[in-house]
Amino acid sequence: MKQLLKIKPIGGLEKIGSNITLIETNGIVIAIDCGLRFYHEDCFNVNYLFPDLSSVEKIDYLLITHGHEDHIGGIFPFISQFPNTKVFASGFAASLINKKLSYRSINIDIKPLSELSKIVKKETNLNLELLPVNHSIPETYGVHFFNKDVSLLFISDFKIDEIPGEEVKLDLDNYPNITQNRKVKIAMLDSTNILVPKRRVKEKDVFENIEKTIGTFNKRIYITTFASNLYRVKKIFELCETFKRKIILRGPSIKKYLDTGIKSGLINEQVVSSRLLNEKTSKVPENAVFLVAGCQGDRKSSLSNLVNTPDSKFFPRENDLFVFSSKAIPGNEAKISYIIDELVKAGVHVVGDWEGFHSSGHADQQDLIDMYKKFKPTHAIPIHGTVNFLHRHAELIEQNFTSVNVLPSLNFDEIHLTSSLEVLPKKTNNSPAPRFISGPMEIDLEKSVLSEKRKIAESGVVSYVIDNKGGSLKLISFELIGVPELLPQDEEELFDSFSLNQTRSNNHDQEIRSISNKFFKNTFGYAPKVIYHLI
Repeated sequence: MKQLLKIKPIGGLEKIGSNITLIETNGIVIAIDCGLRFYHEDCFNVNYLFPDLSSVEKIDYLLITHGHEDHIGGIFPFISQFPNTKVFASGFAASLINKKLSYRSINIDIKPLSELSKIVKKETNLNLELLPVNHSIPETYGVHFFNKDVSLLFISDFKIDEIPGEEVKLDLDNYPNITQNRKVKIAMLDSTNILVPKRRVKEKDVFENIEKTIGTFNKRIYITTFASNLYRVKKIFELCETFKRKIILRGPSIKKYLDTGIKSGLINEQVVSSRLLNEKTSKVPENAVFLVAGCQGDRKSSLSNLVNTPDSKFFPRENDLFVFSSKAIPGNEAKISYIIDELVKAGVHVVGDWEGFHSSGHADQQDLIDMYKKFKPTHAIPIHGTVNFLHRHAELIEQNFTSVNVLPSLNFDEIHLTSSLEVLPKKTNNSPAPRFISGPMEIDLEKSVLSEKRKIAESGVVSYVIDNKGGSLKLISFELIGVPELLPQDEEELFDSFSLNQTRSNNHDQEIRSISNKFFKNTFGYAPKVIYHLI
């Protein structure tokens, strides 16, 4: 049966991150985004996870909806595999992408999104419409593919804010191509905030609370927020300009987004430069405002480093104020709770989203209901969320819109739309495991190597120098790395363990490991990894 459209999510369904969705029509393959997913273990030098695209034969065009890491962070492995793919993005996202690639001395030609609309209209049976949406980073877009019979609305990250500040308010009534009735209308919408019935705090409330704080609290104020939330960062600079307060940046990511915002014309360079304190030549004022990156409390983040160095001159003092203008991404709650506890122990006042200092950039249940009412889909595929979030999103649709056919999907599932307008879901039975991307050179880390790194981290290493002359294994010396120090009598026993074992074969490797494992399991209950040198 002839196919009009194929939809294939590659990442972003099941886990938060790695957002990539393939849209295929008329032989043309368009990828929407190429994001990364952060590894759940904050160690082992795993930078991020990226979907395995080895089963994908070609991608003609890459459409970037916005500049968050879970939508652009996999750009290097993506273009390494698909070097001929043409990339389209907004000016702000394009600057962020090229800044990421500059560390590899790579610069790619990124075209404006409007040019892709022209290409899609020329090369396929569909039109492409891009709509600006409200989110927590500038220049975020939803995607609408349509013709006279079919409409596909794809918005992975959005919210509906009545007073969106510098952004245009998202209202589908302003887009007649989207609200028009068609035979098949497929909605693919954000599930991240599906557990929230209705947002309590708007961005306007956040701005007002920060303004009141900067205007009235005369000791040091520390504010941690998502560095990519440029409009909020911009507001902090403007408020500090109004109240004549200096700003100290903690973390390179904030500077990166500020520089990109200035380059893109989204933020005033003069306001930024007049507020920043020169730490080398100026004394830190009593009422300084610190902008701290790393609001998720990751081990190597600026926030974590700040809180774990209480002797630093930048560490918050008793009765200073620490503002968490952010919310924990699922899985980071324990790290943030630890940081808050350390601050409170030091006598620091802590406020956060629970007191109106953050508004999420993702749709709550009411936002989604409003979107479905206006779009009137025939089918819906929940996206951008964990399995639980996707399931709860499907329940919301089924409870409120009984005529909508929900198509629960996970990564690498396919949805086929035939030329006769039948919608046929196709489940995958064996989706590939993600790639582990490691180190500053962003190389692939084999799972077996990761397992070895984990074993070393958990059990440590013992290194031996062994003499095997004369038919026996004689231990000359050993070194323990990441293993508790042995007592003198235990050291003696370890040397005896080797001298008492006569070699009966040339398989020294098995004998050495057997002797070592037996000794350490009896001594500590576990065996470190063995490295040895025979002389």
